[in-house]
Amino acid sequence: MRIKLRTITPIFIGAGPEGVLSPLMDYVRIKNQFGLVNREVLLKMLEELDIIDDYVIKIKQSNDSFSLTEFMAEHGISQEDFSKLFSKKNFLKLKGIEQNKNSAPQISSFISSAGRKYIPGSSIKGSIRTAIAYAFLKKINQGFSDIERKLGNKAKFAFQNSSLQFKVFSSKFSKSSKYDAKDDFLKVLRVRDSDSIPRSDFVVVPCYSYHIGEGKEGPPVYLECLDEGKEAEIEIGLFRGNSPIYERASNFWSFLRYDEERAVRIIFEFLNEFARDFVNHEIERLRGREVRGVLNFYSDLRKELDSPLEGKALMLIGRGATFFGKTIDMLWGDDIEKLRDRFRERSLGVINGGKSKPFPISRLLWNDGGYWKPIGWASLEISS
Repeated sequence: MRIKLRTITPIFIGAGPEGVLSPLMDYVRIKNQFGLVNREVLLKMLEELDIIDDYVIKIKQSNDSFSLTEFMAEHGISQEDFSKLFSKKNFLKLKGIEQNKNSAPQISSFISSAGRKYIPGSSIKGSIRTAIAYAFLKKINQGFSDIERKLGNKAKFAFQNSSLQFKVFSSKFSKSSKYDAKDDFLKVLRVRDSDSIPRSDFVVVPCYSYHIGEGKEGPPVYLECLDEGKEAEIEIGLFRGNSPIYERASNFWSFLRYDEERAVRIIFEFLNEFARDFVNHEIERLRGREVRGVLNFYSDLRKELDSPLEGKALMLIGRGATFFGKTIDMLWGDDIEKLRDRFRERSLGVINGGKSKPFPISRLLWNDGGYWKPIGWASLEISS
C-alpha cells in the first residue's frame, strides 16, 4: 500500500565514501548557493582554453582552500563563460547557520541511483525493525541480567547479537537458538524504495557534532539533505505467497496474518512507541543543558506523539539518530553503565579508560536561526 513520507527535519541518507561533492570539480559556490557543475562542459572548456594541465597540477597540489571558482577567476574566465558550467536547475541552497564558515567544503551526497535521488526501502525497513524489536522485548519484560548473560564476552547490542535476533525475529523455534535470516518474521515485509525525488527538494546543511557536556560544537560537516517539509511516496506491504512464516505467526506476530492496512497500522504503533520513548529519553538526558532549541523541538514532538495518531507514525531515519535511536538499548536505562564498565570500548564512549558522561556525549545538530535542531525525523502516513 502507498505511504506518504514527509520530512519533519532535514534527513540525510548517505551515498557512501564515493558520494562526495568536491569544490575541485563538482560545484562552484556563489554566496549561499552551490551550482552543480556539468563535468563534460568543464573539461571541454579547460581544453579549449588550454589550461587543463594547470588544472591537473592545481588538483594534485590542492588543499582545503582550493576551489574551482578561484581557479577560473585566476585565469580570467568571464562570468558568461563561467555560468555555462552549471544550469539554474542544478543549484543547492545552504540551509542553516555556518558557525565556522568554509567557503569550499566537501559535501556528502544524498544517496542516488543513475542520477535519481530516492529514499531506500531498506532504510525504512531498518527503522521498522528496530521499533518492532524494542516493542517485543519491552512487552515480554526482557531483563537486563538475561541480556548481559547472552552478550557473552563481547559488547554487541541490538541486532548484532544473534541470540537476541533469534529471540525476537525467528519463526523457527529450535533448541539451538541459532538465528537464520530465512526464518526471520520480517522476511515477509516488503518496503520499496521511494519514487524519484526532485533535486529542488534538497539543500546543503552544515551539521555539527555538538558536545552536550561542554556546550559547544565541533567543525561542520556539510550534508546534502532532503529538506524539511518535503514529501515522497513509498510502498509498504506484506508478501502474500505461500510462506511457512504465516503459519508460525501467533501472539506478538499475529498482525502478519491481518489484512495489509491493519498490519501497517500496527507497525505504525510500534514506530510511535519507539519514537515516544526515544523523545522522552532525549528530554531527560538534555534537561538542564545549554542546547538552545533542542528541548523545545522534542517537547513539541512529544505533544504530537501523545495525541491520537490515526494512520500516522513518526520515525528516525538516516544519519543523526544517535546510539539509542538506532538500537534497542533504551530498554535497560542506566543498566547500560554496567556494560560500559565491563567493556572498555571506544564504541561505548570510553576513551583511554575514561567514560563520557552522559552517553552518548554528542548529538549531530544543525543551527536553524540560532536554535539547534536534530536531523533525521520524518512522518509516515497512509495515503488516502
